[in-house]
Amino acid sequence: VLVEREAHAAALLELDEAVAIAVQRLKDAGFASGYLKPVVVARINPLRFVQAKPGQPVRGDFDRTIAKMTESAKNFDASKIKAADIAAAAAMGGGGGGEE
Repeated sequence: VLVEREAHAAALLELDEAVAIAVQRLKDAGFASGYLKPVVVARINPLRFVQAKPGQPVRGDFDRTIAKMTESAKNFDASKIKAADIAAAAAMGGGGGGEE
């Protein structure tokens, strides 16, 4: 169990680094908001399109989901993000608000 948790921790650190680089791409593109990280995470989340059965949670395989998110973060295209996307995240309270 400890080995599995260490592997999960390493995968999450790799994902966090990839997300941080994607956030920097947004900053380099001229965006300045505390909601950049939530926008990136929302965009790379492969579970956002999964339809759950009523009353059931969306479930995904941890390793495959994190690997897909890391790959997507590394390929993140800041040019596809619009100012309205950032504003919508801020209006919904997307979990940010602090300085990145």
